[in-house]
Amino acid sequence: MRAASLALRFVLELVALAGLAEGGDHVGGWPLALLAVVAGAVVWGLWCAPKARRRLPRTARTAVEAAVFGLGAAGYAAAGRTALAVGFVVVAIANWGMLIALGEDP
Repeated sequence: MRAASLALRFVLELVALAGLAEGGDHVGGWPLALLAVVAGAVVWGLWCAPKARRRLPRTARTAVEAAVFGLGAAGYAAAGRTALAVGFVVVAIANWGMLIALGEDP
């Protein structure tokens, strides 16, 4: 169960980056899509990734993770894919809760 939850978490991180790309493309074309993905990946890699050198404390990291996931969902919504945005948020919250219940530090 632990491995599956962590794998799902990784997939959700990729889906968030895809949402940033889709929203950026919808709003400002491919340059903004590229910028949004790079910014999201850099923020995640610096402060949220499990092996980040400067990993934030849990409370701050949760806020940053919620912002990245929320912006990914907003990107889907901006592109007119509201059902995908809502489904993504629901699965992300359920996964976060599952990881907490398993004693993981998401």
